[in-house]
Amino acid sequence: WSSDVCSSDLRYHLPLAAGEIMTLDLAKGEIVSQTYLPDSAPGGVGNLVLADGLLVSVDPFAITAYEDRETITGEIARRKATNPEDPLALLREAEMALLQRSHEPAVELLRRIPDGALPEADEARRRGLLFSSLQSLVRADFHRPSIDADMRQLQELATSPEQVLALRRLQADRHLADQQFEPAFDAYLKLAEDSGRQMIPQDHNPAVQVRADWWVAGKLVDLLASLPDERKPEIGRAHV
Repeated sequence: WSSDVCSSDLRYHLPLAAGEIMTLDLAKGEIVSQTYLPDSAPGGVGNLVLADGLLVSVDPFAITAYEDRETITGEIARRKATNPEDPLALLREAEMALLQRSHEPAVELLRRIPDGALPEADEARRRGLLFSSLQSLVRADFHRPSIDADMRQLQELATSPEQVLALRRLQADRHLADQQFEPAFDAYLKLAEDSGRQMIPQDHNPAVQVRADWWVAGKLVDLLASLPDERKPEIGRAHV
């Protein structure tokens, strides 16, 4: 495990290094739930403490509070009883799905919320969650049937410098997945030129940040190594 555990009412909350809290039922010896930190969260799961109905994780990078599941689901049910398309209920439902890394259902819920239906802060949260969820789905399968529509929506959602950089990285990775080696090479080079020393998350461990130009250098080495022998001179001549 990653840090101090926490228990209450025969429930044992175990923090794991992969950014996950596993909850065990001590009476039954079963896993009750697996809850993950948001993809954008810095650091990992730290020391756990229960306070005022919240499960709080504290590490050197952040403090993250998890509300009681029954409280949240009760609020969602009350709102949807009045309006099945209640925007805030849909947002909370999507957040619940993302705690289980269920990106596809979360995207469907977030897309059901009309633009402007939420207060400004909640709308910013919706757009951020939709961007990160779509990014995860695209990265998991660059050949998904909805890839073109997903990439267009990501382009519409990308407003912050970090999101723009993440989108350009995704576009380069898509070229590579499609074996479009020269466009991929050009996209990575341009990414390195424009990103300077910005920090980006590692591919397989988003909690770890690396310099974008160093990351690109590693990607280019891997790309050249994976090229068929007959394509290497072609790429080399194009970038002399």
